[in-house]
Amino acid sequence: MSKPRASIVLSLLVVLPLFLQCCEKRDVEESVLARLPYDADLDGWEAEGEPQTAEGEDLFELINGGAEIYHEYGFRRAAIQSYSKRAERTINVELYEMEDPASAYGAYSFKIGKTGEPIYIGDEGKLEDYYLSFWKGHFVVTVVGYDTAPETREGLMVLARAIDERIPEGGGRPEPVGLLLGALPEPARVTYMEGGLALSNRLPFDAGNTLGLRQGAVAEYDTHSVFLFAYEDEDESREWNQRARDRLEGDEFHDFRSYAEGFSVQDAAGQVVYVVASGRFMLICVGLEHSAARTVIASVLERQRPERAE
Repeated sequence: MSKPRASIVLSLLVVLPLFLQCCEKRDVEESVLARLPYDADLDGWEAEGEPQTAEGEDLFELINGGAEIYHEYGFRRAAIQSYSKRAERTINVELYEMEDPASAYGAYSFKIGKTGEPIYIGDEGKLEDYYLSFWKGHFVVTVVGYDTAPETREGLMVLARAIDERIPEGGGRPEPVGLLLGALPEPARVTYMEGGLALSNRLPFDAGNTLGLRQGAVAEYDTHSVFLFAYEDEDESREWNQRARDRLEGDEFHDFRSYAEGFSVQDAAGQVVYVVASGRFMLICVGLEHSAARTVIASVLERQRPERAE
């Protein structure tokens, strides 16, 4: 290789990594950082210092706990920015870009509690005592104050609305959530699930690896919970239903009953676990007696019958 050519190759080896690093930084700036508000019209709230950002595995270093659930749903990048007002109040904004709207909705639904006030920000939001969360499109946002003073709570709304305006496109709820909410009364909380971490946090017993979760949702009430799992086709649904039956017939459960449409058991706490497979869906009702559980599941199945007819 001639000396001029060798020099060009060496220069490329030095410059290319720097170029790629600049491109990655630009991607972050064009996605996450572009959603953070820095306008003067923030009712006196001003950004403090530089934002912190993370992509991929760097999220574990950025936030103290909780990174696993974002990665389970499909995390891309994040930014955290502090805001203050007259050096008296401080609010933190956490902004997460996810792989798609379903991922963003899932992370949002996992984070919110059963209490709080619904707010009309983004595609859906909820205001708690000192923080609020909302999701819109690919993004899930948490705005956290450090007290419950009226000025702080108003600041949460001001910053949330400003971020909402910077996210141009919204999204829709995932299919399992729509099926549950379209058939059942308004729950205390509904959670969309894509992996074992979310499922184990919501399911009141250990099902092991017997549900084959791809997409699922749970509607939680004071007395019971209703789970819906969506599979690729009816054969896959039946396969995982059989695995669940084999697992739940084990020693931890008792009072096994078989029905034409499914089966039921009682867990160690005495709760009835009623399981039905229908089409490409599997439904589980936990906490109601057999007849009541059958009625609840039937109402959800009625909702998805048109799809089967097609």
